[in-house]
Amino acid sequence: MLELKPGTSVSMNSDGVLQFDAAAVSAFRCRRIEFVAVCDGRSGKTAIRPLVAEERQALGLGTASFAQFSSDGESPREYLGFVGIKIRAGKKYEAYLIGTAKGILVTVL
Repeated sequence: MLELKPGTSVSMNSDGVLQFDAAAVSAFRCRRIEFVAVCDGRSGKTAIRPLVAEERQALGLGTASFAQFSSDGESPREYLGFVGIKIRAGKKYEAYLIGTAKGILVTVL
């Protein structure tokens, strides 16, 4: 079972790209993070996607080793919408480090 420690607040911009404040950058920076899992607590739906270039740059990460999937030009927000997860730009969400720092779990309530 996944055991969550107190989370860090992150937000998303209008395109669904994670926005990290100073506390979130220090919590996640220089970790080997490859993906983001967004879990909607209302519907129980979860979507997993690789970090986008803006997120990798904000965290000081190099190029991705995680398999890059073709996105057909859709934004992270469009992908979440396709899965059925609704987000609001600028709203704060709880984010947790998954496992041995390979991913970030973002909870949407």
